[in-house]
Amino acid sequence: MPTEPSPDTQAAIELALASKAPATVRAYEADWRHFTAWCASRGHTPLPAQPTVIAAYLAAHARGVGGVERLKTSTLQRRMAAVGAYHTANYLPNPCKSPEVQATWHGIRRELGWSKNRAAPATTSVLRQLADTCDTERYIGLRDRAMLLLGFAALLRRSEVVALDVGDLVLVPEGLEVRVDHPVDRGERDPEPRIDIRAVPYGDHPETCPVRAWLAWRSATGLDDGPAFRPVHPRARVGHYPTATIQRAPRLTDLAVYRAVQSAARRAGLETPLRYRGHSLRAGAAVQAGPVATDQELMAAGGWASLEVVRSYTGSTRIWEDPVAGRLGL
Repeated sequence: MPTEPSPDTQAAIELALASKAPATVRAYEADWRHFTAWCASRGHTPLPAQPTVIAAYLAAHARGVGGVERLKTSTLQRRMAAVGAYHTANYLPNPCKSPEVQATWHGIRRELGWSKNRAAPATTSVLRQLADTCDTERYIGLRDRAMLLLGFAALLRRSEVVALDVGDLVLVPEGLEVRVDHPVDRGERDPEPRIDIRAVPYGDHPETCPVRAWLAWRSATGLDDGPAFRPVHPRARVGHYPTATIQRAPRLTDLAVYRAVQSAARRAGLETPLRYRGHSLRAGAAVQAGPVATDQELMAAGGWASLEVVRSYTGSTRIWEDPVAGRLGL
């Protein structure tokens, strides 16, 4: 039984994942090899895989039974995403969405919980501190400030931040309309690309306005098409560096968002700066909006696939909304 995809299958997978960051693609490839090796050792077919096989794979690695390594919940989630991506890339239904796999996954979540090392949410007060450390006399400061503020305001994943093109950020009288492209789910009938348009209004405070931050970066670099965010020399000062070099630069990887958050957190002197990562922007926006937006509104605004994930951010912000203990007559 083959444990590696055929050349045709691999080509289809590479094209289907082309919209994702290179680091994500590499991780998925490693995850797929791990899954197919496990299938081979048990005599299972990896493609297409039966839902019960995927459920067994997740359960075995969640508990470390059957002579396999016990994995963290976050790793299992990525493995499940990789298996699903390899199926949809081959025009097959995603078995990870089946009731059998989802029931096992919810059980794993309940039993093991999430890692305590989750990214700390960068709420508005934290984001102000991060943005304030960006040196706007340098191109890297203009770029990182725009990435931080846009990532937060549009509730973007770090891969979505770096996937933005200049044409995806449309200036309108109210602010920016941010176009977020999503990969086609090839397991669906008549699949079509799915595009979210997220509204980002002008901010009340110019120093943390995501619209003004984007316009400052674009104006300084003269970008008019292609990737919205690109590599720059860390010491290049605005007006003293050839913008043509930036205009020829390739797209950033999602690691750049991680580094921008980490560097700003250290400069700001935040407590436990290592807990602030790329996902801190999206998580922080969800936590900040929890008291003023419904979970359904947040789910739509951030493109989350389930209310359960949204509630993992908003739950702590709502414990004082008419708590049961206050109705006990004490």
